[in-house]
Amino acid sequence: MQCPACGTEMKPLLLSEFCPKCESGGEKDGGLHQGFIVWRERPNGATEYVFQTREGAEQWRAAAGLRQFPIRPVASDKPFRWHVSNGTCTDLILAEGVYEIHHSEAEYSPRTRGAWLVEST
Repeated sequence: MQCPACGTEMKPLLLSEFCPKCESGGEKDGGLHQGFIVWRERPNGATEYVFQTREGAEQWRAAAGLRQFPIRPVASDKPFRWHVSNGTCTDLILAEGVYEIHHSEAEYSPRTRGAWLVEST
């Protein structure tokens, strides 16, 4: 089985499995973890859903009637805990709960459950 968060092969435990990359604090992109949001240009610290892929954010944006807003990448110094949605839009992978979105890394506080906007590449 593959890890739903990073795609690494899961390792067996006695009654379950674990991801050696995620559980060991494995990091991407120089220690940053990435997700995607529908950017509604809200105030610094406003909360948003964070999606694992751009495509997932695009699907949610369409279902929510928010096509006029762009998809933006966000970063966090802490890993996102991904899960599969089961609401109106099923089978999308998004972070558990909502995250405070900060306009820049300088405005981000590591004490919050948050992320910051990064430049699109």
